[in-house]
Amino acid sequence: MSKERDDLTDYIDLLGYNPKYGITGRKLRQITYMPQSYKLGCRLPDLMNGGGSCE
Repeated sequence: MSKERDDLTDYIDLLGYNPKYGITGRKLRQITYMPQSYKLGCRLPDLMNGGGSCE
């Protein structure tokens, strides 16, 4: 994966979930949860930094 795109460190403690289903179970406080669609080119770190919407 790092050969394809060298941005793996951007995803530390970041978890995407399908907004249609939400989050179930216990949330971990050290993890940032972000709703994520599956559009090509949509990156969670960009969303976290105010880079737009993937929905």
